[in-house]
Amino acid sequence: MIRKKLFVFAVSFLWIGASAPPSAIQKKLEKLIHANFAVLNYDLKPVEVFTDIADQLPRSFNIDNFMSVDSEGNRIGFVYTGRGPSKTDVYDFAILFDSKLIIKSVKILQYREDYGGEIASKRWLKQFIGNDISAEFVIGENVAAISGATISVRSMTIMVNQVLSAVNLLLNDNVL
Repeated sequence: MIRKKLFVFAVSFLWIGASAPPSAIQKKLEKLIHANFAVLNYDLKPVEVFTDIADQLPRSFNIDNFMSVDSEGNRIGFVYTGRGPSKTDVYDFAILFDSKLIIKSVKILQYREDYGGEIASKRWLKQFIGNDISAEFVIGENVAAISGATISVRSMTIMVNQVLSAVNLLLNDNVL
C-alpha cells in the first residue's frame, strides 16, 4: 500500500498545473487498473530505468510514469502514463500491459481541447488492445483516421508506437 501511495503522490506531482485536479486523473487511473486487472488490492512499484538505458528510449520512462502492477506478490502487469501533444495543448494518457506485455487498455485520462477529442472514445482506442510490444501502428493501415482529429490521431499513434518501442528495448535490456 505504501508504494500505491507513492505512485499517487508521484502522479499528483506530475500533473500539477494541469487543468483538471490531480485527484480526477488519479481516480480515472485507479478505476482503469481495477477494471482491467479485476483485483481489489494492488501495489504499483516503480520500474527503475537507469540513465544509460533511459537516454536510448524514444519516450521518457522513469519511476513516476512506468510502474509494475503487483497483486498478492505476483506481477500482473505494467502501467505507463504520459502526455502527448494535440494542436495547441497536451492530453494525458495511460497504457496498461498484462504480465506478458500485451496491451490491455489505452485510455485518454484528460483531453484539453475542443477539437480532436474523438481519440478518447473507447471505440477508437480499442484498436490498440491485444497487441504486443512488437506491434507498429500506421494510420490508414491498422489505425483508423478520424476526420477533424488528424493531429490528435497522429499524435496518439506516435505515442503508442514510442511506448511500445521503449518497452521492447527495456525487455531486451533485461530491465523487465
